[in-house]
Amino acid sequence: MTRFSPCFFTFIQIFLVLLSLFHLTLAGCHDNERYVLLQFKQSLVINHSASGDPSAYPKVASWNSDNENSNCCLWDGIKCHEDTGHIIKLDLSSSFLYGSINSSSSLFHLVHLQWLSLADNHFNSSSIPSRIMSLTSLSYLNLSYSVFSGQIPSEILQLSQLVFLDVSQNHLELRDPSLTNLVEKLLNLKVLDLSEVNISSSIPPALTNLSSLNVLSFSGCGLQGTLSSSIGNLIDLLHLDISYNNLKGTLSSSIGNLTNLLHLDISYNNLKGTLSSSIGNLNKLLHLDISFNSFEGESLTFIGNLTQLSYLAISNHSYFGRNPKSLSWIRSLEKLTHLDFSDNNITGEIPSVFMNLTQLTVLHLFDNQLTGPIPSWLTNMNKLSDLRLHSNQLTGHIPLKIGNLTQLKCLSLGANRLEGTIPSSIFELKNLERLYLFLNYLSGTVHLNMFLANLKVYMYCFSRQTSFHCSPEPLSILRRNSLL
Repeated sequence: MTRFSPCFFTFIQIFLVLLSLFHLTLAGCHDNERYVLLQFKQSLVINHSASGDPSAYPKVASWNSDNENSNCCLWDGIKCHEDTGHIIKLDLSSSFLYGSINSSSSLFHLVHLQWLSLADNHFNSSSIPSRIMSLTSLSYLNLSYSVFSGQIPSEILQLSQLVFLDVSQNHLELRDPSLTNLVEKLLNLKVLDLSEVNISSSIPPALTNLSSLNVLSFSGCGLQGTLSSSIGNLIDLLHLDISYNNLKGTLSSSIGNLTNLLHLDISYNNLKGTLSSSIGNLNKLLHLDISFNSFEGESLTFIGNLTQLSYLAISNHSYFGRNPKSLSWIRSLEKLTHLDFSDNNITGEIPSVFMNLTQLTVLHLFDNQLTGPIPSWLTNMNKLSDLRLHSNQLTGHIPLKIGNLTQLKCLSLGANRLEGTIPSSIFELKNLERLYLFLNYLSGTVHLNMFLANLKVYMYCFSRQTSFHCSPEPLSILRRNSLL
C-alpha cells in the first residue's frame, strides 16, 4: 500500500485552497456587471434624510473599481452565484439613496438577479419602470417605503417567479393592471404586501388561488365590498392585515380555519354583526386587533382561548359597558404586553383582573366611563412604558408610588376628577417623554426647570376655569388647576 508523507497532504490542502480562491477570482465578478453597478451608483446621490432606519448606512460607498476593491461580489449589498459569478442578489435597503429611477437605468442590465430590495430609500416620486420585466428571474422584490408613485406597471405581471412582493407605503395605484390581474398571474406568491397602494376595488375571488400565501397585507388600500368566506381557504396564512379599508358585512366563521395565523388585524373597517367565536380556534395568534368596527354581542370569552397573545386591541366597541365583570376571560392572557380597551364605555372601577397581566408595557383605558380611584396595584406593574387613563371619571389622589413605574415614557391622566397634590415622584421618572394631567383638580407647587429638559412634548397648563402660562420656573398650582 502506498504511503504518503504529511507534507504531501499539506501540499494538497494548500493547492485546493489556492484553486478555490482562483475559482472565486475568475467567477467572482463580471466586468460588465461591475460597470453596471458603478453606473447605477452614479445615477443617484447619498442623502441622509432618504432613509428612516436608525441602522441605515450608504452601502454603495464601498463600490469602487480600484485594484484592491474590484471584485464587485465582495461589495456591500451584493451576492454572486458561486459558479457563474453573476450577480443574483442586490440589497440596497436603507442605503440613503436619493434620485429617480427610469427604464434607462443600468439596474435593468442585471438580468440574473433573483433578489432585489430598494426598500427605505427616496426615489423622488418616480414610477416603477416598465423595464422591470427584464428581471425575469426575480423571486424577491421589495420596493417598500421608497417614495415611488403612479400606476404599478403591467409588466410586473411578467415576473412569474415572484415569491415575495412588497411595494407597500408608497404613492402607488393598482388599477390597470388590477388586483385581479395580479393574483391571477403571480401564482407563486408567499408574501404579498400592498399596504397603502390605492386599489379601490373588492377583494377578487381569485385571491384564494394563491394557496401558498403566508403573508397578506392590504392595509389602507381602499378595499370595498365584503370579505368572502373563501378567505378561510388560505390555510397557510401566518399574517393577515386588512385594516383601514371600507369592508362591510360580517366576518365569516371561516376565519377560524386559519389556524396557523400569528397576526390578525381587521381594524378600521365597517364590519358588523356578532364577532365569530371561531376566532377562538386561532390559538397561535400573537397579535389581534378588531378595533373600530361595529361588532355586537355580549361576550368575548372565546378570546380567552388565545393564550399566546401579546397584543390585543378592542377599541371603539360596546362589549364591556353593561357588564364589566365579563372581562374575567382576560386572566388567561398572561403573555399580553399591549392591551388597548379604549373608547368602550366600560363602567365602574378599573377592573382588578388587569392585575394579573404582569408583562404589560402598554395599557390604554382612555375614553371610557371608569370611576373610583387609580388602584394602588397599578403602581406594581413596573414594566409599563405607556399608561393612558385620560377622559374617564376617576377620582381621588394620584398614587404616591406612581414613581415605581420607572419605565414610563407616556403618562396620561387628563380629563378626570383627580385631586390633591401632584406626587413629586412623577418628576423623577427619567424616561418620561409625555405627561398629560390637564382638566383635573390638582394642587401644590411643582419645580419644572429640571423636569422640562427630559420632556419631548410639553403641552399646555390650564384649569377647568382659567388658563395660565407655563414656564420652566417653579410654578404654584392653585386649587382646581392642572398641569400639562
